[in-house]
Amino acid sequence: MLLIGALVIAYAMVVVAPQVILSQVCDREMDRKVLDAQPDFFCPTGNQVAYDAWSECGLKKECIDPKNSLGDGSFFAAQSGQLHSKALYSQGKKIGGWTGYDADGKALPEDGGYKPPQ
Repeated sequence: MLLIGALVIAYAMVVVAPQVILSQVCDREMDRKVLDAQPDFFCPTGNQVAYDAWSECGLKKECIDPKNSLGDGSFFAAQSGQLHSKALYSQGKKIGGWTGYDADGKALPEDGGYKPPQ
C-alpha cells in the first residue's frame, strides 16, 4: 500500500504539477511587454519586426529581412515575464556576442555581450 501511495504522488508530481505550473507561468502577453520595453532593440529600415513562440513557454521578438526571411537585426527572447536573452543577427548569422539573463535579471554577457549598432 505504501508503494502504491508513493507512485500516485510521483505521478501527480510528474504529470499534474507541470501543467499547473505552466498554466500559471506561461504568459506571452507579459513576455511581449517585457520585450517591447527594451530600448536597445535594433531593426534596420525596411526590415520587419516579428514575434513568435520561443521554447515551451516563451516569446521571441526578432528583426527579419522580408526579402529572404532571415534574421537581420536584434533577436530578443523572454519567458515567464522575464528577459531571457539578446543577440544580433546579420542575414541569419549571429554576429558578436549575446547576453543571457538569470532569474534575478542580472545580465550574463558571453563573447562580449549584445551590442546594438550605434
